[in-house]
Order: sequence, then structure tokens, then C-alpha cells
Amino acid sequence: YGMFDLYENRFYWFSLNYEYVDERYFKTLGILVGIAIYNSIILPIRFPIYLYKKLLGKAKCDLNELREFKKDVADNLEKLMKMDDVSQADVTFSIDFQRFGKNETVDLIENGRNIVVTNQTVKEYVKKYIDWTLNVSIEKPYKKFEEGFMLVCKARSLEFLYPEELDILVSGSNVIH
Repeated sequence: YGMFDLYENRFYWFSLNYEYVDERYFKTLGILVGIAIYNSIILPIRFPIYLYKKLLGKAKCDLNELREFKKDVADNLEKLMKMDDVSQADVTFSIDFQRFGKNETVDLIENGRNIVVTNQTVKEYVKKYIDWTLNVSIEKPYKKFEEGFMLVCKARSLEFLYPEELDILVSGSNVIH
């Protein structure tokens, strides 16, 4: 409970509520995923391909990566970049989110909640938003998960896998009969 959130009714991604979860659980889960791969056991969980790209050191951190499991957010960021006058959207360099029902705001740059995004700064805003969502906000639990995973799967053979192949090894193929 509190370790992952379900997105698009398909993908599990690290919850922003992770601060209430013992870090050892993420490491343990990483170990279990690694053991499942090692023993050819398919798990009933699907992570975004981005997780496997991070594990393999192939992550790009762009709109397409975010779109896989947060399509609406990625689409809205793309629309923001196409606006004639971005400042009319009244967006600041901050992100509002909920942690166990409590509203929280995090600045993407120093004093970001007081800096309005403009046409000149919208690309920087989108880049920082994506980085915060995919990396910064989940850094602690991801590092523990990665640490556990690499205890079992730190083999040179991983270097030859594509992230999509690693996904299939963990969660199986998306075949509908």
C-alpha cells in the first residue's frame, strides 16, 4: 500500500506517497523482480517501458516517455507548447499534487510558484516538469528498487536487451486471445 499508483488502468509507477513506506520494501521488490526474471516467472504487474529504460541506462526523459502512462498530462504539456501566448494559461514553474489527500506544491526552479511560464520559457518548464515526474519525484524509491534489481540482474547480458524485451521477461506479452 502506498508504493505504486496505477495509471491508464495498466501501468504501476512509484507513488508520491512513498515517504510513508519503508525503503527496504522497494529494494525487496527490485530483488523479487530480478529473481522472477532469473527463474522465468511472469509477474502480474506491468511497469512503463520507461522503468526498464532507466534500469538499462537508456532513458531519454521526454514527452513520449511520459505519454506512455500519463497520456493526458503529456497531451496538455504539448498543447501548452503550441499556445500563441503561454502566459495566458497562468502556469508557474511549480507542480501541485496530492500526497494522502493533502495538497502540496513543489517548485521546479527556485521560487518557481511565483514565476509565470512564458513563450520563451515554456520548453524549459516542460523539460523540468517531465524530469520531476519521471525522475526527481521518485528518486529515493527508484534507487532502492534499482539497487535490489541489480543485486540479482547485474549481468553484462542485460546490456544486450531492449527495454521492451525486459518488460516481456517481467510481465509477459500483451497478447489478447
